[in-house]
Amino acid sequence: MSNIGSTAPPIFGDAFKFNGMNWITWRSNIQIAADFKSVTGYLDGSILRPSLQPQQSPPAPPSIPSGSPSPVVLQTFLTLSTSIKTPWNSLNPTPSEWKVRNAWAMGLLIYNTTDPLRLRININGTAAEAWKSYLNTYNMPAEVALANTEQELQNMMYINRQDFTTFISQLHTK
Repeated sequence: MSNIGSTAPPIFGDAFKFNGMNWITWRSNIQIAADFKSVTGYLDGSILRPSLQPQQSPPAPPSIPSGSPSPVVLQTFLTLSTSIKTPWNSLNPTPSEWKVRNAWAMGLLIYNTTDPLRLRININGTAAEAWKSYLNTYNMPAEVALANTEQELQNMMYINRQDFTTFISQLHTK
């Protein structure tokens, strides 16, 4: 994996990018990267865009016992209350934090897919909408294919006088 910068999502090598046929491995790699950066909630939709959540009132300014607060005290409070950032795993990011983290999660998906449009991936919405389009298109068929392949492998038997090299080759192609 390479990285454009410390804040950019990892970009997998071309051989590891999603191409429509490597779903199970690619999905696991994406989940590891999402867990590492704490953006799984942006993929599964559990971290909602703040405008859709009930608004929380900002913290009240500190009470000043007498007279009006000095401009320095008021400016210090305003700077501290507006510069506090939530951690990446916060369920309540600010609107600007949500936008950046959602874009990071979307980049993780799109930068690591060979051709999102050809693969019918929704790239016009949120990271959760994109992830859902991956799941809806590839998750169930991959699980069925895996179950079928496991069944075929279990049914394969080596028969006396069969060419052993051919038998091993058949196992490798399943």
